[in-house]
Amino acid sequence: MKAIIGLVIFILLIYVLKAFARANPKKILKFLKIIGIILLTILVFYLAGTGKFLAALGGVTGIISLLVKWGILWKQLNALFNFKKSSEHGKEKLAEMSRREALEVLGLQESCSKDDVRFAHKKLIKGIHPDQGGSDWLAAKINHAKDILLGK
Repeated sequence: MKAIIGLVIFILLIYVLKAFARANPKKILKFLKIIGIILLTILVFYLAGTGKFLAALGGVTGIISLLVKWGILWKQLNALFNFKKSSEHGKEKLAEMSRREALEVLGLQESCSKDDVRFAHKKLIKGIHPDQGGSDWLAAKINHAKDILLGK
């Protein structure tokens, strides 16, 4: 019976890890923060109910320092599990982009001006820039589309 329960937990863990690998890093971070807050709340109520709250209060400093360093921890997890697509992954596909595909990527018509291209690029890149937690690969594709349409 214990082996079956262990197998089920193992399969669920693999499923969850695959879902994390496909998900948007911002959504994963939000989910992990919510889970952390829920677990912390449960822990506080448990400690208060058993009379051990004051003894555990010393551990709060460790928890606070972990939350402060969460950004560094997240970067390490991101590098370890490769949540973002690397720019290396899309280099071959970027070279093959046609003018029609570049127009599609930026959501423009054939008769667009250079100012339209710059405006569409700026609008799209704001939301998905890697510095804002977006995808390196998608940002590179949008930049490449702009370069094609501007003739660079």
